[in-house]
Amino acid sequence: MSNDRNASDVHDKIKERSDLEQLDIIDVNESLSYLRSAVPQKFKGEILPTVEGIDGVKYTEFNHVREPIATVPNDPRFGSQYAPQLVNAPKAWDITFGSEDVTIAVIDTGTDYTHPDLDGQFGSQKGRDFVDNDDDPAPQSAQHGTHVSGIAAGETNDETGIAGVSNSRLLSCRALGPNGGRTADIANAVQWATEQGADIINMSLGGGGYNQTMKNAVSNAWDQGVLLICAAGNHKDSDPPSQQDVSYPAAYEECVAVGAVDSNKSPTEFSNYGAKVDIAAPGNDILSSVPGGDYAQFPGTSMASPAVAGVAALGLDKHDWSVSQTRQNLLDTAQPLDADGQFVGFGLADAYNFVTAGGGTENEPPIVTLNDDSRTVTVNKEIIFDASGSRDPDGSITNYRWEFGDGSEPIEGADATEVSHTYTSTGDYTVTVTVTDNDGAEATTSVSVSVTDESKDRLTEELSGSLDGMLDYDKQTYSLKTESPMQLILSLDGPSDADFDLYVSFDGRTPTPNDYDRASYTQDSSEQIIIDDFSQVSEIGILVYVYSGSGDYTLTLEEIGKTGS
Repeated sequence: MSNDRNASDVHDKIKERSDLEQLDIIDVNESLSYLRSAVPQKFKGEILPTVEGIDGVKYTEFNHVREPIATVPNDPRFGSQYAPQLVNAPKAWDITFGSEDVTIAVIDTGTDYTHPDLDGQFGSQKGRDFVDNDDDPAPQSAQHGTHVSGIAAGETNDETGIAGVSNSRLLSCRALGPNGGRTADIANAVQWATEQGADIINMSLGGGGYNQTMKNAVSNAWDQGVLLICAAGNHKDSDPPSQQDVSYPAAYEECVAVGAVDSNKSPTEFSNYGAKVDIAAPGNDILSSVPGGDYAQFPGTSMASPAVAGVAALGLDKHDWSVSQTRQNLLDTAQPLDADGQFVGFGLADAYNFVTAGGGTENEPPIVTLNDDSRTVTVNKEIIFDASGSRDPDGSITNYRWEFGDGSEPIEGADATEVSHTYTSTGDYTVTVTVTDNDGAEATTSVSVSVTDESKDRLTEELSGSLDGMLDYDKQTYSLKTESPMQLILSLDGPSDADFDLYVSFDGRTPTPNDYDRASYTQDSSEQIIIDDFSQVSEIGILVYVYSGSGDYTLTLEEIGKTGS
């Protein structure tokens, strides 16, 4: 701006211009003498030069987005670490280092709580020794547990030693001796940590198979709102690795199973991998604390697990999530990993993505989603529209309003997450859903519908299966059978008391919850995906995935088109 005209004068001149109707002034700053505006992308090329020609305008420029500068802590050994950097902790530290309000219970060999990188992370309650049955969880054999504790919550930015992923409160539960630990001691430690108010329990341990006592302990902890993070195991000895199970307790559905990658984000030579591994973290030659005030490098999924626990602790310091929300957000915000084509859970844990998940800005508008973006149907056929995947990052959605583009009355209401409509005339229509949150903010999205009276041939195929517990899955492929496919409808019908999800790919690859072309993931087991643009479709890859519950399902595929002669 020039010195002889203030920002309000320029604002008034812009409002008088009919050729600047697309320019939306959203802020007038007299002190710094600038206007902030929103301009539709397609008008920027013509509007900005016009604005620059107005008397009093000195310049126009873009309102660039600035990324936070990742914090570099003053811990002298931070330069020798790579785990915090790989999980994006320095960027998350711009927001939070974590706090003593979040407690990580480490069930392990005990922890040297006098270590200079750990002594500030323990309160008056240091923990409990379930092996020797006393209140001092710091035996001479506490090397493994001390190393694990330093990874999760070694004091960060304290000018000492290494930087842990979080500055959270620690609670040491010794359940392992020099030769391992008994299931009863581990289960008792889980119960005790839960009763002490732990938010996160890390178990860098494994062995044996399913055990009902241990299952009862982790189920109780989960029911009490405790997030359980466990090492997946160091037995990568099956071929192919994608068929390999993870160790217990990581294999219990309540637990997050953690695999290990190296500094290049590649699979380590030892880590269990496959569909049962939920998430990955650095686990090869990890530098951390050991008893006596010293430091050492160890490999193992035991080292990857506490890195994820530290990431979880950072997020819980900023968000009041339920344990199920915490788990899902932790997985959903992971960095995708190719891992040589293997299905490695949801990817590499990402502290910054997790801490910033769900926004956190006051009065943030809701996010509205539709399960499908286009449909082709015949006249007088009922169509189901589903917006149940919509959410509000800082509150709740209070109303859904549906408009169908054919002159019919809108449908709206707080429970109108799913509606049906029947078109009586051919044509192309746009269906719009507008959601409103508890702050009055709105968001809108739409779906295109093409209604035709053309006669079509229909081919139906039915697949069935059974899934056993959280994160189990079945995969299928489907080859198109008509010469001119016009529509493919995939309908999943699963148990009413479970949450099964449906994912598809268009090129035959096996989709995952982190890699798919279309998906339907409502909060029940009734899912539907409709495909009517086949320009990029060759073979359909299908994944039926369990978020919670278990049981039998039926997947119906209805292909509509013209069959070959």
